[in-house]
Amino acid sequence: MSSCGLTADSFLTDDIVDLAMAKTKNWAMSQIDAELKELSRKSKHSGGLISFDYKSSHMDELELPIMPTIDSLAPATCHDCGRTAKVSPLLTMSVYICPFCGIGQFNGQ
Repeated sequence: MSSCGLTADSFLTDDIVDLAMAKTKNWAMSQIDAELKELSRKSKHSGGLISFDYKSSHMDELELPIMPTIDSLAPATCHDCGRTAKVSPLLTMSVYICPFCGIGQFNGQ
């Protein structure tokens, strides 16, 4: 359970996974590029029969920032079970279902 009162199998959204994959790919490709450049440099200075030349053609993948997909959540207290959960601010002024007890709540003035 999270501190907002909601439960989920995973809190990793597609945006988070995509960003992590892009960052990981960019880091790995930069490490591979560095190693191949070093190997190329060493093969030129070794004086051996075989030389190796490397020029990177890799372009970094875009690392799009994570944008919020919902409004900031606001705390709302259930009139039936007395527990507080975070819900959309618009719902705190109208009707929402308590995530703890499942009873509909009306917060009209």
